[in-house]
Amino acid sequence: MDEQRLITALIEENIKQTPISMKKMNLGFINMVYDVEFPGKEIIIRINHDKNNFIGVEQNIEKLKELGLPVSNILYIDLSKKKYDVAYMIMEKIPGRDLRYEIENMSKEQMTNIADKIIFYQNKVGKLCLGKGFGRCNIGEKGKYESWTEFIKDEVNKVKESIDLEIYNKIITIMYEFKVYFDSVSPTCFLDDITLKNVIIKEGKLEGLIDFDWVCYGDPLYTIALVQTGTMVHLNDKCMYYVEELCKFWNVTDFQRKVIDFYSLIHAAKFVNFQLKMNNKYLIKVLNDKINVLIKRM
Repeated sequence: MDEQRLITALIEENIKQTPISMKKMNLGFINMVYDVEFPGKEIIIRINHDKNNFIGVEQNIEKLKELGLPVSNILYIDLSKKKYDVAYMIMEKIPGRDLRYEIENMSKEQMTNIADKIIFYQNKVGKLCLGKGFGRCNIGEKGKYESWTEFIKDEVNKVKESIDLEIYNKIITIMYEFKVYFDSVSPTCFLDDITLKNVIIKEGKLEGLIDFDWVCYGDPLYTIALVQTGTMVHLNDKCMYYVEELCKFWNVTDFQRKVIDFYSLIHAAKFVNFQLKMNNKYLIKVLNDKINVLIKRM
């Protein structure tokens, strides 16, 4: 069964209404996602041939709801693959758009309000029990790494083939300069994909948070760094105000600000790796320019 017919079948079986429109969303690299509109409501359908990508999502969402986070409801979920050759989730759609597409039109006051709420929610998540390991997994599971240092070393190792050797060696040198800090990091739970995406904004206000296929245990500053990298690469300079507001509400020290820059280096190098596969020469150049900027700040 082709994808369009599959989505139609899922709608007929679960929603039992005729949609006004059905649009495949050009986002994410793991799941296939459809935005389906009906009279008076919209839903999101997420499908994946590998059910393991959805195992734990329902539990993650329920736990985050208990903490008071504004997350969407799962309407239907079937990971059995008995009737269809995919695992699927049907969810309520939170109205609005990703922060990335709204932030350039937002005022400083609006950015401050969003940053305040994001750090508030990250702090709530951080009060969950410490992890049994480090890295990405479902809430309460054991991450695959024994330390944050081990996680960072693996992240750096993944970019070795995608960046200039001289730059890679500089990253390695900086990494060891921060090793004492990395060794001290506790396995704190944080939402590592709540960045410029998955933060849903409408009319300058936070409507909700989405996409909880996993969480991460380790240093929450890693997420602020991902916001910074995305901002430097895709947005105008005024949006860096949002990054600094995240740092302000997190009470980031001058030393931690340098750690964030180092983490941003890693994220930028990982983006280069992806853009090499896409043969996007423009973004590769932009990313390499930003990598050099970050290294000079170290």
